[in-house]
This record gives sequence, structure tokens and C-alpha cells, in this order.
Amino acid sequence: MESQQMELMPVRPTWRLTWGLWWRTLLLALAAYTIIGLIVIIVIAATRSGPSEQVEVSPNWRLAWGLMWRMFLINLALGGVIGLIMLLIGVSLIPF
Repeated sequence: MESQQMELMPVRPTWRLTWGLWWRTLLLALAAYTIIGLIVIIVIAATRSGPSEQVEVSPNWRLAWGLMWRMFLINLALGGVIGLIMLLIGVSLIPF
């Protein structure tokens, strides 16, 4: 009795397969974004050295503008890192 050997057919990517990979990549990127943000906050809080006495800071437009730009630039940098990671993962998945 001869045994027949089946040839394996290559898997053709379907929309379900690519959609699932896209969602996994997005969730991984969001998790990495959150973890990086928490690490940045912890490092800033741990290395922060301020004056020993309490200083009263009065809110004004200059302070608000500076905080807004700082938040924007940090988010832009983190988004760029996450986007680069997603791009590299996407490029590595092209053969599939």
C-alpha cells in the first residue's frame, strides 16, 4: 500500500487574516505607547528635584501655552516611535 503525500498549498492572505494582523499590530502599538508614557512619567517623577519649599505658581497664558506645546511635542515623538514600529512590523509582514 502506497502512502500518498499531500502537498501543502501556500496560504493566500484574505481580508480576515490581514484585518486581524492589523488589529493585533494596532493593539501592540497602543500597549507600547501606554507603557512608554508610564515609564516617562515615572522617570520624570523620580529624577525631579525642585526647591525644598513650596512655590506658588499662578496660572497664566504663557504657562498654558508652554504646557500645550510640551504635551504636543511629546505626543508627536511617541507617535513617531510607535508609527515607526508599526511600519517595520508591517513591512516585515508583506511576504505573508
